[in-house]
Amino acid sequence: MTATVALAAGCGGDGKVVSTPSEEDAGPDIGPDVGDVGEDADAAPDADASPDADADVDPPPQELIGQLNVSRWQADALYDYPELHSTAVFSPALAEAGVENALGWLVRSEGWPIFLPLGHWSLPAVGEAGPMQPATVDGFGLDDVLDAGIYVTVGEHSVAHVDENILAAHDTPVYLTLQEDAFLHAERQDPAVPMDLEIDGGEDISRQALEAAVTLPEPLEITSHDTSQLVPVRRGKDVVVEWTPSADPDDTIVLTAETWDDAHMWRVEDTGRANLSELMRQASIVVRDAPTFSITRLLEDTVQLREGRLKVVSTARQWLYGKRVKPWKMDPFVWPAGTTTEVELNWWDGAVRPNELVFDLPAGVSVQNIRMLDTAHHRIGLTVEVDADAELGAVGLSFVDDTGRAVNLDEAAWVAASLPASGDCQSALDEGPLADGTYFATNDGLSTGAFATDDCPLGDPTGREQVIPLHMKPGQTLHARLLNQQSLGTMYIVGDCSDTLPVYACTMSPRKERAATLSYTAYYEEDILLVVDSYGTADGPTEHFAVDIRRGPQQPFVVAPPVVTGGARSEELEVVSFAGDFDASTASFDFGADVTVENIDVAFADTAFVTVSVATPLTNPGPRDVATQISGVDYTVPGALTLRPWLNPQTTCQDAAALTPLGEGEYEGLTSEFLGSQNTVSVESCLGQTADAPEAIFPVELGPSQTLRARVDMPGADPVLYLLEACDGAVLQCADDRAPGDPEYLEYTGPPQASTVYLVVDGYGATDTGVYYLNIDFTL
Repeated sequence: MTATVALAAGCGGDGKVVSTPSEEDAGPDIGPDVGDVGEDADAAPDADASPDADADVDPPPQELIGQLNVSRWQADALYDYPELHSTAVFSPALAEAGVENALGWLVRSEGWPIFLPLGHWSLPAVGEAGPMQPATVDGFGLDDVLDAGIYVTVGEHSVAHVDENILAAHDTPVYLTLQEDAFLHAERQDPAVPMDLEIDGGEDISRQALEAAVTLPEPLEITSHDTSQLVPVRRGKDVVVEWTPSADPDDTIVLTAETWDDAHMWRVEDTGRANLSELMRQASIVVRDAPTFSITRLLEDTVQLREGRLKVVSTARQWLYGKRVKPWKMDPFVWPAGTTTEVELNWWDGAVRPNELVFDLPAGVSVQNIRMLDTAHHRIGLTVEVDADAELGAVGLSFVDDTGRAVNLDEAAWVAASLPASGDCQSALDEGPLADGTYFATNDGLSTGAFATDDCPLGDPTGREQVIPLHMKPGQTLHARLLNQQSLGTMYIVGDCSDTLPVYACTMSPRKERAATLSYTAYYEEDILLVVDSYGTADGPTEHFAVDIRRGPQQPFVVAPPVVTGGARSEELEVVSFAGDFDASTASFDFGADVTVENIDVAFADTAFVTVSVATPLTNPGPRDVATQISGVDYTVPGALTLRPWLNPQTTCQDAAALTPLGEGEYEGLTSEFLGSQNTVSVESCLGQTADAPEAIFPVELGPSQTLRARVDMPGADPVLYLLEACDGAVLQCADDRAPGDPEYLEYTGPPQASTVYLVVDGYGATDTGVYYLNIDFTL
């Protein structure tokens, strides 16, 4: 027989052992059959073999002599088939120890190379809880393990064989189901039918058979979750599991929760409901990742053997695998033109019904067959039809959920066409300049290393490059966004296929599944190449990407740089006209309230280039309209200049708490011990070590379900960025992933309720201080 065996483990537990049966496993030869053994009159037990067959015989011993575990693992989100495992150890000490699985404890304590179901811990009493730690068993030695022959059979199919390797190495007989047989055992055994028990018989335990000796608990019927799906885990929303209670009063429930840092178990009455999040809070379990839960219906009994009583622990176990989720998801997010696509919409922060959905669809796109995919009204299925010539771009969506909350998603999905300018650089050029729109493609068959990309944010991108030819007009600004699900996406501008100069405007996505954004303004009419690249590998797997390309209207002039820091210093701005020349004698500019024009330098009598010196205020940051006169005509460009706020260092929680919370936008600040910054906040719980530089602390207010995205750049230093639950509270999220000199990015999704968190700009080492640039935005 052959099988693929995998072990999914969390900290504190052995995890689930999974065997995927091959076609070879379909045969019936899985071990001794109860009926077959009984056909041998010499081997079969006679009628007098029953312990109660003769009233004159002394009653059999009543002490426990061993433990049999029969565990049925129900199909779940990762493994879509059930398993039935049987294990047995004949040892009085282990049977009395109260561990869930005696063989599980023995394998764990001895370090034997056997994959087993869980169970090396003590079972708590009903109403009690405890960490999933190995149980302490007094008075046990391998010499105490009794010999019961070569197999123990449960029912018609489930055979626990003696492990020959352990027997040869340690002279210790232990019995377990072969991994490749567990699936077949579960398929063939009706869990509602009591199972016979047969013991082969050995030196210590005689050969014997008992009818209807083992009963499995009722299978778990989970009513609150689809067990074929991952369980959504959202900050601020409890995981409450409901199931149909058992009719057997002897059944109890064992709940487990495992994270990378912790593992805990609770034994409760079979009431049909458990708030797993509340139980984890009571146990002080900090959830930093997606936990794994199990719900086990457990029945404990004993059966009488000639040599004593055999403890039987039978279980029905359902695994629920947690998955960290954002408030919503549209999958797939990109809807290709000319296709019919099945789409799933998730809204995890409330219930929503299909008739509440209102789509803002581009022309040529229709949504049909809107239906619920779960009883909790979190998952909705859609059939999306997109015409071949459909309008490309964003899909809007709005609805009201069961909490009364109005949700508006400006970009719930992208409608995209296949990228026509694909293939190598020359092939893309032959297709001609691309129109504005949203496109999808792959990097199959492309090459790498054609352009000088050393100055990109993380150095030379290592992925395969797709060039996109574009035509630009003077005063026109290109806005491009790139989505790459497989690796960090990168974009930049080059002049042509043979351009050897450093690339222009190189940008990258802050993380996978987040868009890279690029802006580029043309100062004259030109043809350029937008290059889609990545930090994947040149010979790696296929990467799928989507790119959205939009060019704004031609503006009469542009201001460079377009963003300056208010009040920090006198700024020199270059203004370039595309509508004619400035008049040296009458040139004037209006940058809005509180911006003082200190000097206008017109190099020539009539020129399209002017240098303007301005003094900017500390107050009223944000975009500013700029007005001027060109060739006798008045022009105004909305938002031509943005004033970036200057952040004074907030060195204590008291200072930070008194601040107005930071809003969306760009900021400049400074950390320095000479300005009073202190090293008072420890991030060791998040990074594994503390950050030693002085820090700056700022409050940030999040609306319901909002995601904060923050990026910090500290030139010449190694910045660290993190979030605190309260100014002196626990660390919620931290970022120290990049090399010194590279920016750090942090993303945090708040709970369904509005909340306030504290953003901290720090440095890895004590000298990692200085000027930093902080960018903050919020999204749903």
